[in-house]
Amino acid sequence: MKKLSIMLVLILLLGGCGYGKDVENQAFVVAVGIDKGKSFPVKATFVFADPNGGGSGGGGEEKPSTPKPDTVTVEAPTVFSALRKIDSIKSKTLNMSHIKIVVFSDEIAKEGIRDYLSGFASSRDFRPNTYVCVSQGDAEKYLKKVKPSHETFIEKYYDNIMSKVAHDKVNEAYLYYLYFNVMEDFSGSLVPLVGINKNEIDKPSSDVSDMYDDFSYEARAGEIVRDAQNPTEVLGCAVFRNDKMIDTLGSFKTDLARIICNEYYPRNYSIAYPTKKEFVTIRLIQKRSPVIDGTVKNGKAHIKVEVPLSIEYIDAGKIENHKNKSAQFCAFLEKTLDREAKELIKDAQSSYRADVLGLGEAVKHQFIDVSAWKKFDWEKKFSNAQIDVSFNVMYADFEEAN
Repeated sequence: MKKLSIMLVLILLLGGCGYGKDVENQAFVVAVGIDKGKSFPVKATFVFADPNGGGSGGGGEEKPSTPKPDTVTVEAPTVFSALRKIDSIKSKTLNMSHIKIVVFSDEIAKEGIRDYLSGFASSRDFRPNTYVCVSQGDAEKYLKKVKPSHETFIEKYYDNIMSKVAHDKVNEAYLYYLYFNVMEDFSGSLVPLVGINKNEIDKPSSDVSDMYDDFSYEARAGEIVRDAQNPTEVLGCAVFRNDKMIDTLGSFKTDLARIICNEYYPRNYSIAYPTKKEFVTIRLIQKRSPVIDGTVKNGKAHIKVEVPLSIEYIDAGKIENHKNKSAQFCAFLEKTLDREAKELIKDAQSSYRADVLGLGEAVKHQFIDVSAWKKFDWEKKFSNAQIDVSFNVMYADFEEAN
């Protein structure tokens, strides 16, 4: 009996070792791109991790220090049909459990992504925390152009760069959140925007003025004037009404949406002030949550948002040491932010007709249950709601002293 027990333990241990080695027989998909096909409805691109990259192998055999991900593109009726076709190309078993990112082309996004999200949500292959974004142009081209300069493994690059925007609720960067937003009867979403840079330092865009500052130059992914090894970028967001992309927001408008939604982390901005001949560089900080008050009167929603912000001077010249000038600068910022927020709200109500900032949450409590809220019909009432957003900007040192 004792010998039999020992034999069983050995069999289990050997079975475990065999399972561990099975990793070598799997092809790990880390990114999926979705474009329109020519022969079939879908052109799907799959990026595979290189499990043999980085470091040296046993027996003195040198392995490449920089892994080279393999990319395969196929056309098929659906993404899942494309996966089946991959089996005829790859010798290894497909493993989808490590997918980091799904990229929709803007062409696909404008037509609607409901069916794709529904399929992903129902499949075991796609995890709820898979990142989702929209590319300016083909998703295939974007994925093939990604060339990380700091990360050894490409999956780490996707994880790092997308996590910087995924913690913001205003950016529906996770498959789970975007799916439920899209499945609602009326909803707006802001989805991270990616793109391939086309600018060159020696050939700057003719649309850029030398006095554009970080508030006025609304750059999007692919539009930064720069030169770098990796030509791809994540900047701005795609605006969705339900499951269809209807517009894009640039870098500052995206930050402004984050500020209003209390999902912002401190950033530095260079601002042309006051004569447009010099830049003042500040760090904009959101120490306290916005105060949001929502009421319903005579069938019309009234929403008031007050946003407290603090600034720290990075490079401000005489302003930093002059209290009156600092107060004037804060007033200038308040006026600028008020104007930009008013424009953003106007676009949301008139052009997008979608509550991309989630302000409807402020008036939901006015209704006794879900059926009463649905009867109110926020989709129609949103465009006519009275929405006022104002900012209170204070110099951090003065605020702390008080």
